[in-house]
Amino acid sequence: MWQRRTLPIVENIATELKQRPVTNPSGWGEGEEHQAFAQTVCEIVQKEMGWPNDHFIPEDSAGVVFWAHEDGLDNVTAIMEMEDTFGIVVTDRDLERYGTQTLGEVIEDLWSRKVAVSVSGFER
Repeated sequence: MWQRRTLPIVENIATELKQRPVTNPSGWGEGEEHQAFAQTVCEIVQKEMGWPNDHFIPEDSAGVVFWAHEDGLDNVTAIMEMEDTFGIVVTDRDLERYGTQTLGEVIEDLWSRKVAVSVSGFER
């Protein structure tokens, strides 16, 4: 029942994503490494969340982008893949905060964690 009720919303979001052009990498900030990081996050989100493409923009609501509309655990698997890919740790408290932020803010938080791990030389 829940999926039937939310299907029109999911379809509207998917339609908007399909109409968007490929995101300009410079929209994610300065530096090729940072831009590649943001693009990888978007690719992971697209794959795990089941969106039709990864044409997200920094202003997108992270609550919508990470909406687990397929099976209720998509957002958890997306975060777990990011933890494994980037060698970072994201807590439950972080996940709660992400729900009220933009995708750009979430990516900046994830980037700062990756940089901190790279600088410390410690990977989990």
